[in-house]
Order: sequence, then C-alpha cells, then structure tokens
Amino acid sequence: MDYTLYDLMKGPLIEKWEPVTKGIDYKKRVITAISVQELPLAPYIRPGELVLSTALGAVRDPKILSRIVAEAGSAGASAILFGFQDPEGNALNEPGSRLEPVFTTELIRQAESFSLPLIILRCDVRFAKIQAEVNAGILTARMDPYIQLQNSLFNAYFEGKTLSDAAEAIADTLSTEVAIRGWAGQPLAATPDFREAAATFEIGINREHLGYLDLASESSVSEETGTLIRQYISYPLALWIEQLWVALHTEARLRSDFVLRLIRRGPNEALIQEAGQLGIPLHKVYRALVLVPSKESPDGHRIILQNAAEIVREAYAIGRDLNLAVLAGSETGRFILFLEWPSTGGEILLPRFLDRLQKRIRELIPGTVCHTGISPTFSGGRGFDAAYEEAAVAQGYCDQPGDQMVYYEDARKIRIISAVSVQTALRQDAQKILTGLLEYDSLGGSMELMNTLTTYIKTNYNISETARVLCIHRQSLLARLRKIEELTGLSLKDHDDLFVLEVYSRLYRNY
Repeated sequence: MDYTLYDLMKGPLIEKWEPVTKGIDYKKRVITAISVQELPLAPYIRPGELVLSTALGAVRDPKILSRIVAEAGSAGASAILFGFQDPEGNALNEPGSRLEPVFTTELIRQAESFSLPLIILRCDVRFAKIQAEVNAGILTARMDPYIQLQNSLFNAYFEGKTLSDAAEAIADTLSTEVAIRGWAGQPLAATPDFREAAATFEIGINREHLGYLDLASESSVSEETGTLIRQYISYPLALWIEQLWVALHTEARLRSDFVLRLIRRGPNEALIQEAGQLGIPLHKVYRALVLVPSKESPDGHRIILQNAAEIVREAYAIGRDLNLAVLAGSETGRFILFLEWPSTGGEILLPRFLDRLQKRIRELIPGTVCHTGISPTFSGGRGFDAAYEEAAVAQGYCDQPGDQMVYYEDARKIRIISAVSVQTALRQDAQKILTGLLEYDSLGGSMELMNTLTTYIKTNYNISETARVLCIHRQSLLARLRKIEELTGLSLKDHDDLFVLEVYSRLYRNY
C-alpha cells in the first residue's frame, strides 16, 4: 500500500488549499518522503518526494518559480505545496493577493508536462505539522500490508492450513517468490516458481532461531523490510515451524526408542506389532551401522545432541530417495541404523547413503568427522541385537582422522594387525623384510613394488586380475613379483611366506 497526495489532501490537517495545476490524479502521486526546499532543489530531491516551499523571491522574480518547477519535475518530485506571501505580506490567494502574475499559463503548462501538482496552501499550516503528518502516513502505509499479512497468517495457522499456504500469502504481499526453511536449513515450503534466494531473513521467537525466509527478488527488499519481517511475519511463521519441530522430535524419539528396544530385547511380539504401526518392515535383509560423529570443540557433543532428531530424520529421507528401508535411532550422540541390503547394488548404495548422510551432518555441524562400523548382512526379522554388537565392534576400530567406515569382516584383520603392531620385535622384523621394497619405491623405481604387492594380496594372488587392476602386461607383473621375492627374500609361491608378507605389509598400508 502506498501513501499518496490524495491521502494527505483529503485529511483534516489542510483545510483550505487551492490546486494550481489541473487534471492530475492525486491518487497516483505516491509520496515516499517529504522535505522543505528552496533553490537549488534537484540535488536534494528523491523521486516521490513531496516538496514544501515558500519560493523565496518568486513574487518579485517569476523565473525563480519556473526554476523550482523545472528542478522538482525533473527530479521526480511527487508534488509541490507552496506557502508564501506577496510583497505586501498577504498570503497568496487571500483577498488582495496577486496570484496571476506568479502562476502564469506557461508555468502551469510546464508543471503539467511533468504531471507535477502545484498546490497553494490557503491557511496558516506550519510545515512541521505537514511533515509529521506525511511521515506518519508513509509509515502507516508501509506497515499496513504487513499488519494485514500477520493477521491472515495467524488465521491460517489456527485454521490448520499449511506452510505452503503461508508461503503463498507472503509472496502475494511482497510480490516475489518465497521459500521457508527450517532451523537446520531444510526446505519446508516454497511457492511454485521459487528458484534461488536473493535475500534471506531469520525466523525466530525471543531470539531463538527457528528457520529462514528466503525471497527470490532483491527489488522487493527495502531498508525496513527486514524490520517489518521480524516484527510481523517472523512470529506466525515460527508457530508453524515450532509445531513441525515438535512433531519431528516426537517421531524421532518414538523411532529411536523402538530401535533401542529392538537391539536390547530383539523383535518380540510386542515390537513386531509396534513395527507394523510405525510402518517399519523388519523381515528384510539389513546391515547394522553404528555411526559416531565427533567435533573438536568444547560444545561439539552438545551440538550433536541438539541436532540428533534432524540427523535421524535425514537418514529416513535419504533411505526413501534411494528406495531402501531404514531404521534409525540415536543414543548419547551416536546413531544406530539398520539399512536394507538389496539383492544387487548394495556395495554402491551403502557408501552413497553414508556420503549423503555425512554431508548433511556437516551442513548441520561444520567440521564434523564421522566414524561408522558396519555389520555383516542378516535377515528374517532376527539378529538385530547381534548385528548391532558387530557394527559397534567395527566402529571401535575406526582410527583415521577423517571420515571412515569399517566392515566387521575387516575389523577382524584390524584386530590382528593391532595386536601385531604393539610387538616391537615383529615391527622390527617387518621393517627389515620390507626395507628393500620401500627404498626401491622411494628412489623412484618404475615398478611400484609395494602397490604391486598389496594389489596382488587384495586380488587373492590372482595373476590375471592383478595385471588388469594395475593396467600392466602379465609378463611385466611377473617381473615385478620376481623383484619382490628378490628384495624380501621370501617366496610368493609359499603359503607361509605369503602370510608373513600380508601381515607385515598391512602394518605399513591400511587396505
């Protein structure tokens, strides 16, 4: 809503006034500011500004009035209100005043070419009162749409309408596409054509952050938009978001409690019935995951606990996107998940699931590192407790500074290597055996002997597969293997020697 010249002139403040120009619609003359001006005007007037002027000297020199009109019109002024006296001290247009020589036909035509209303005040109204009236009117006009929007948002909330309805109402008022996001930045609602935020405002109650309002167009954002949004839009939106937050935490708590009871008691009849009510399919093939995020800061653990419900929600959302059943719960900052293991493609989908979940965790809690233990597959609605224990054991062997996932099957090897690594004599022997390979590679040897050895072990000592993985000819591989035997003094055809090389090489390479 705009404050116009019509709103001012129809009000009670200015009782007597006379228009000089004709045929200009005052309702279309929007007033955005007001000031008292004398010459020069143009450098000091903003478009839409209402000019108050005494036009000093204009009665004696009509060129002054012509210049005032020209500068105000070219600057985009909304109108000019004149309050001045003739040389005898009479207010113009009072009995005995000399109007005609001042407002000539040429001057009026000049003003009308700019659609610039010229108005003579015929009563003793102080400019200060007019300024106060106009400023109050402008403020009210700017606030009124927000007040009406606030009322409509409150009504929509109590009528049980959705955040999408709220987004549409806000978009209509602000004349731009909008989106509403939750406390963690998750999308909650948006108008159909919203693409990207040009301006973002926080939503909250009593300084408690609850979400964000995104506007697609910067042109709809004026200096006071942020203040008006916080004053009139933030609170009703916060009601919706807080309601969703409570619902999310309630659902996350129910699902977390179910998962915790499942790993402690097994799927008894009561839990099987509850799973049906929650829509959780127990009779699928799953892997258990124990994911422990950590953040190096004094309040890192607290922040993880605060975001636990959102992380659980995200796990379910990613599962739906990947068309995989998920059970997820949290306990004291760690997350227990059961991820469906499909008949094909599980090796690809599980890392994809973890990558997306870890990325989301870092969006919520920057600087977080995630260590994940993964159990073997199990099925038939039984074995949830045992699989959880296996995943927890595997998670305990995550020892890298960055993200890491360890399968229970690999954790057995890790336990063996951990036991070997603390034996000084064995470490010294390993260094002695492998020194030749390590020195060869460090000096720029072309055969990459340590990589060849580890690849040979990982392919179960398969010559053809090793050559394929290394992208070298079979004869080249055989030459490398002979070089390994020469430098280590061990035979790659002897089972015991191979066992020693595998254990010792794992002390230097994590594979």
